[in-house]
Amino acid sequence: SQMASLESTQAAEQTSEGTWRGGYELEPADLALSTGDARGLNLAVDYMSKHQEVGDIDLFFGCRHPDHDFLYEKELEEFRESGILTNLYAAFSREHGKEKKYVQTLMRNDTECGKRLVEMILEKEASIYICGDGNAMGRDVQEAIVTLLAHHFCG
Repeated sequence: SQMASLESTQAAEQTSEGTWRGGYELEPADLALSTGDARGLNLAVDYMSKHQEVGDIDLFFGCRHPDHDFLYEKELEEFRESGILTNLYAAFSREHGKEKKYVQTLMRNDTECGKRLVEMILEKEASIYICGDGNAMGRDVQEAIVTLLAHHFCG
């Protein structure tokens, strides 16, 4: 909500604080953000407000620092509290004084989380959407899901 009032380049600079590795200043033409960037979350709200049946929604959110990278934290917590999100799993890889935690690690090491994920895929025909850094994160999450399913079927 704080980002919504900012011009797109200001929003990009603020959200990338602490993780920006580009070595140069952002210009408006370099990275344009639109109001549709969080449209997936808006869809959930729209469905719920029209009393449509959507089933459970579990959201996995991973970033480096919870204090300035956890985008839409307040809104996501409100969605969880109001029942739009059934579960909100957050993983932070650079939280001060704590061991690195990634989404794929959370899926593999949190027994209840992994069990729920397998149940949602196999019994509730869940759709899985992965958003991330485009390097290893998507592949690593996919491998974690495959591992969970393999353990389910093969023991």
